Amino acid sequence: MLSVDYLILGGGVAGTTAAETIRKLDSAGSITIIEAEQEPLYSKVMLTDLLKGTVKEEQLRLRRAEQYKEKNIILKFAQITKIDPQTKTVTLSDSETVQGGLMLIALGTKPRPFSVPGGNTGGIYHVRDLANTRQAVAALSGTREVVIVGGGFVGLEAYEAMVNRKIKATMLVRDPWYFYPRIGQVEGQMISDIVSSYQVPISFEDECVEVVGTDRVTHVKTKKGLTIPCQMIILGIGVLPNIELVRSTALSVDDQGVSVNCCLETNVGGIWAAGDIANFDDVLSGTKHTLGNWSNAAGQGMLAGQNMVATRLKRGDKKEFRIVSAYTVTAPGVTLSFLGDTSDGIRCDNILLSDKNQFIKLFVDRERGNLVGAVLLNNPQVLGILHQTITHATDIRDKVQALKETPANLAIILSPSS
Repeated sequence: MLSVDYLILGGGVAGTTAAETIRKLDSAGSITIIEAEQEPLYSKVMLTDLLKGTVKEEQLRLRRAEQYKEKNIILKFAQITKIDPQTKTVTLSDSETVQGGLMLIALGTKPRPFSVPGGNTGGIYHVRDLANTRQAVAALSGTREVVIVGGGFVGLEAYEAMVNRKIKATMLVRDPWYFYPRIGQVEGQMISDIVSSYQVPISFEDECVEVVGTDRVTHVKTKKGLTIPCQMIILGIGVLPNIELVRSTALSVDDQGVSVNCCLETNVGGIWAAGDIANFDDVLSGTKHTLGNWSNAAGQGMLAGQNMVATRLKRGDKKEFRIVSAYTVTAPGVTLSFLGDTSDGIRCDNILLSDKNQFIKLFVDRERGNLVGAVLLNNPQVLGILHQTITHATDIRDKVQALKETPANLAIILSPSS
C-alpha cells in the first residue's frame, strides 16, 4: 500500500490548485493526486469555446505532465472504487490501495443522466469533459440541425456555437423561462427575445421525451408533441455531485454534496472537500450551499491546501473561505453574470433594476440587509462595485429606494463613501 502525506481525490482545478498550494507551503510533504480522467488539468470553462471553434484544443491545456514532476507531485490516472474516510484510504480499479495522512475530496460533478427512450443513440453530447467535446466537434462537420436541451450556461453557449457555425438550432427549455426561478419572468423574457432574434426557436416548458435514430439521432419528440429533425443533441440539463463513493461512509453527505464547514473541513478529522462537490458554510451569505464554477473551485482548492498544511505542520490558524463567486457566460447579444449567492431558496428580497435588453437583479438578505448576490444581463461595468459590496457585507437597505429611482447611479449609490 502506498502511503502519502497528502492524498487528493480529483485532479481538476480544485485538486490541482490544492496540490500546488501545499507544495509552496510544505516542500517536504508527499503529495498524490488521483484523477479518473486521463488528462492533466485543462480549462473546462473553455470547452464550449472549443465547440464554438474560437479556440484550439491546445489552448485549453493548463498543465503538462512534466510540471507535476517538477513540483514533486504524483499525478496518478486511475478509477477509485472505494473510499474509506476513517482510515483515509482509497482502493483503485487495479486493487491498489493508497492511504493519506490528510485527504482532500475534490471529485467534482458528472452530467445528469439523459433518461429518455433512445437516450443512448449516437450524436448526443454533454460538453462536460474534453473527450466528449472533442467528439462533438468532430461530428459537427456532418451536422445541419441541432437540438439544444436545457436553458442554462451550456445551452446558451451551445446556441452561440451554432450561430457561429451557421447550423440550425432549436432549444428545448423545461422551465417557463431562462434560469427560472433565479430570475423572474421579465428578465427571462429579455434573454429569450435576444436569442429568438438570431432565428433560434425556443420551446419553453418543453423537453425531449424520445430520441429517434439507429446509429445516430435523426429527430426528437417533445412533451408538447413537436417532432424536430436533427443530427445532434447537446445537453445542458445540469450536473450531479460525484458522491456515490462517499454516500454510505462516515462522512456527512446529502444530495448537494459533501458537507463542510467554513474552513472546508468535513465531519471526519483530517479530511477536507473543495470545489463543486463541497456543500460549504458560506460566511458572506450566511447560508450553506454548493457553487459550481471555476473561480470558486480554484479558491476553495487554495484554501483547503493552506489549511491542510497548517494542520500537518501545526503552523498558523486555519482560514475561512471568503471568496465572492463569479461566473459570466457570453452569447450573441447576451453577457450574463452571476455574482455571489443567487441559489434557490435563499432568505432574500429581490430588487430588479431593468432597462431594454439589460437588467440588474440584487439579492439582499432580509435579516441582515447586506447584498449576498446579483444577476446581471449586459451590465458588466458594475461587477466591480457589486463584488465590493458583497465582500464588505454592509447593510444597504437605506439605499434601496435610491437604486430603484436612479439605477444608472448604482456605482455612486453603493460606494462606501456615499
